[in-house]
Amino acid sequence: MESKEATFSSHSPSLSPTPTTRWWSEDTVAIVTGANKGIGFAVVKRMAELGVTVILTARDKERGCKAVAALRAQGLHNVTFSCLDVSDPSSIKSFTSWFKKSYAVLDILVNNAAVSFNDINENSVEHAEIVMKTNFYGPKLLTDALLPMFHHSTSSVGRILNVSSRLGSLNKLRNPSTKRVLESETLSENDIEGVVSLFLEDVKSGRWKSQGWPKVWTDYAVSKLALNSYTRVLAKRYEGRGLSVNSFCPGFTQTSMTRCKGDHTADDAASVGARLALLPPEEIPTGKFFLWWRCKPLQSSRAVLATLLHTIKTGLGFVVDAICLVFEVETNSLRVEAEALQQRRRRRTRRRRFKTTRTRMAVVAAAPGGDSLSARAATMRESLQKSQTITDSVVSILGSFDHRLSALETAMRPTQIRTHSIRKAHENIDKTLKAAEVILAQFDLSRQAESKILRGPREDLESYLEAIDQLRRNIRFFSSTKGFRSSDGVISDANGLLAKAISKLEEEFKQLLLSYSKPVEPERLFDCLPTSLRPSSGSPGNQGDYGGKNPSSNNHPEHHNSNLENAVYTPPALIPLRVLPLLHDLAQQMFQAGHHQQLLIIYRDTRSSVLEASLHKLGVEKLSKDDVQKMQWEILEAKIGNWIHYMRIAVKLLFAGERKVCDQMFETFDSLGDQCFAEVTRSSVSVLLSFGEAIANSKRSPEKLFVLLDMYEIMRELHSEIETIFIGKACAEIRESASSLTKRLAQTAKSTFGDFEEAVERDATKTAVTDGTVHPLTSYVINYVKFLFDYQSTLKQLFKEFENGDEGGSQLAAVTMQIMQALQTNLDGKSKQYRDPALTHLFLMNNIHYMVRSVRRSEAKDLLGDDWVQRHRRIVQQHANQYKRNAWGKILQCLSIQGLTSSGGGSSVAADGGSSGVSRAIVKDRFKTFNMQFEEFHQKQSQWTVPDTELRESLRLAVAEVLLPAYRSFIKRYGPLVESGKNPQKYIRYTAEDLERMLGEFFEGRNVNEPRSRFLALSDQIRVLFVLEYFQSIFKYF
Repeated sequence: MESKEATFSSHSPSLSPTPTTRWWSEDTVAIVTGANKGIGFAVVKRMAELGVTVILTARDKERGCKAVAALRAQGLHNVTFSCLDVSDPSSIKSFTSWFKKSYAVLDILVNNAAVSFNDINENSVEHAEIVMKTNFYGPKLLTDALLPMFHHSTSSVGRILNVSSRLGSLNKLRNPSTKRVLESETLSENDIEGVVSLFLEDVKSGRWKSQGWPKVWTDYAVSKLALNSYTRVLAKRYEGRGLSVNSFCPGFTQTSMTRCKGDHTADDAASVGARLALLPPEEIPTGKFFLWWRCKPLQSSRAVLATLLHTIKTGLGFVVDAICLVFEVETNSLRVEAEALQQRRRRRTRRRRFKTTRTRMAVVAAAPGGDSLSARAATMRESLQKSQTITDSVVSILGSFDHRLSALETAMRPTQIRTHSIRKAHENIDKTLKAAEVILAQFDLSRQAESKILRGPREDLESYLEAIDQLRRNIRFFSSTKGFRSSDGVISDANGLLAKAISKLEEEFKQLLLSYSKPVEPERLFDCLPTSLRPSSGSPGNQGDYGGKNPSSNNHPEHHNSNLENAVYTPPALIPLRVLPLLHDLAQQMFQAGHHQQLLIIYRDTRSSVLEASLHKLGVEKLSKDDVQKMQWEILEAKIGNWIHYMRIAVKLLFAGERKVCDQMFETFDSLGDQCFAEVTRSSVSVLLSFGEAIANSKRSPEKLFVLLDMYEIMRELHSEIETIFIGKACAEIRESASSLTKRLAQTAKSTFGDFEEAVERDATKTAVTDGTVHPLTSYVINYVKFLFDYQSTLKQLFKEFENGDEGGSQLAAVTMQIMQALQTNLDGKSKQYRDPALTHLFLMNNIHYMVRSVRRSEAKDLLGDDWVQRHRRIVQQHANQYKRNAWGKILQCLSIQGLTSSGGGSSVAADGGSSGVSRAIVKDRFKTFNMQFEEFHQKQSQWTVPDTELRESLRLAVAEVLLPAYRSFIKRYGPLVESGKNPQKYIRYTAEDLERMLGEFFEGRNVNEPRSRFLALSDQIRVLFVLEYFQSIFKYF
């Protein structure tokens, strides 16, 4: 600031309540902060009374509205309220936006809002940060935000008045180093904020008392010290540019901050503050610190005299504005002081005369002679006259003191003006010379930059980039140098040269990017994969080895996925690391020149084709839905497996590597990096996802369920990487497409699951297994379910997504039971195709036993539970019992004793006394019937099949335990009747051992006339052909 302090009072003639020059109108707009009470409210009131449009701000909306209502009740309708908390940057932003829309132009800003948490005699720094935010940072942020809106013209000057305090004077600061920083002519805002930060650090560390900070109201004083310094810096920056910035100390005012103590009221202070803000344009200063000062007359006069004498003695030739203002203020006070001094002199003179007369009379009375008395009286009279003369002279001098001061002021005014003019002239000359030196230096730098640019970027790219930066600095310099007449031409030439430089730079960026952008070979990508995922051969032709899992494979996806959880993928460097910083610098120059779109197009056209070529070399094909529908299943299955592998490589390696390139090349470029990455990868992502969509939307069939689950698994595995790599608004569409495919695959898999259950239940194929063995449908469904359990966690997750958060495990168990029940229902229907009830039960026994055995040996047991297993084991036993009853009940009747007696005579023979009355003819007939039925059973049931060895032996044993004891008993009891007759071997063909041997041939599923080995070979061939025929028939229902 030009002068440290300017002192004044409310009675100063130059700051009279009614100014002589009225420059403002009702269109003049003023903002007063913290104005719902105190000095701020009084300033709003005074300005409104003078006809200025005032915006009253306060952080409390209710109090602010009440303050405006109170003013409008007094007839002041030119006041508007707006909520503003200067300690909150977001509140400042909202207020600035509102003001710009409502008024656009600002004339006066009074930064009045401030806080202090100390009482008069307290000094706590507990709330130092809040005090700094409100008292310094708040006014600074608000001022910076409103600076572009100030009205600048030759007839009007923008005004900023920061309500401050003398506590923030530099002489209160006792730290020499900090004081030197704030006194420096090169003081900057960063320096001020550094001092504030240093104070807050001292507060936090508890060292603030020993670091030379102000002793009174320390936090408040430091905040005002910073505000005064900011006033000085801002005033210097806008000097001569139509903006006046001053600080104003209202003195010890009666407000809530001083607990209503003080020398004067808020209205008194506001009257002076309003006048300061409304000084005429030709008179208003800038960079001043105005201080309220009501002094005692004698002290003021002596201070003025002391300053005058010092000024004259030192020969400075001028007096600062502050002292001249004091002369003007104190003239009347000096006159009163002189008159009072004269009266006191007169009273002392009269008292002295009285004492002298009384003393002399006493002396006369005591004197012995009259001559001596007369002489002494004459001497006394002469002394009194001299004293009177001296008194009159002093009174006369004091009486003329006012005249002398006025004359002295008048005499000094021309000298002051001339001195000030000379000083200003010298300053202007120095400034002009410095400005000329700076401009010439800029011209030299411009010529150097032009020379480098004309040589082009190929020779020395780094120097070329430095030249462009220098050219931009020159353009900014000449744009901000308003006094240079030729600046428009210089700027135009520089902009033209810059455009040419950027054009060359674009071509260099394109060539450099193109030369280092090459498709990635598959072998290089495979080397970046975990060892478990690398192919046995690096050639693209062997990619079919990465097929997905299917019911005929031996893969275990749960175990496979667990091994990949900790797998390390190392994305390849798609562009050499040494080239990226150079590309970044080129891109930065284009970005700063505003060539965002060109930069995006060059990067997209170059990198997109390279990424597509890398995927093509890997084996990725662009297939439509029609292509997928026409493809044979074996080929499609292999392509799905490859697609799963390609997705993993593309996301974890190629796209991750491309993201790293974008992040490094477009660092600090806002969202441009995301846009470039989205544009480059969009086509490649579309090719990959379109194949998945084609599979998800193709015709459903059971064999596709497993590849659908594989595809769903890989999409879930890559979800986190996709969300991380394709981050940002520009990639939102890609993320949504990936998420949509995941949901579509899950929906299709779930629907295929439901279709399978429905097809199993409704299978109506007429082809039956003649030997009663396990039906192909049973083995297919059981194997299908077993393979499903390889995807147990995937299925649980899938069902969880579609069942509103229910546990997926319970849903999987329920669906598995439904499939088993559907299979059992279908088998019950198929069993009715057999005419032989025994074969019906044998068929059901075989199939249900196969179901139970398969469940017990797989993970399905844990899901279905022991109850299910035990229940179905009992069903197997029931069918085995029904088989024995239906198959062997009739033949066992031949071996019973019932009906063996005959009513006729002559044919009854006793044998060992145990066959008395038994007809030999009936016994022979029984043997013949038994032989015929057993041979028929042997021929038929040896062709039946019980494929499970344990079950087959168990069933044979159960039959033997019933048949053989009955046969032995019958032979022993009635065999002699036949043996004693003719041709006994005709009736008793088999011994018990023969029957046991022949029972061992039951349920082998072969013709009795064929050798066993040949039978098995032929049976296997027929079984395979039958199963294939059956699968073809069942697939048509999907």
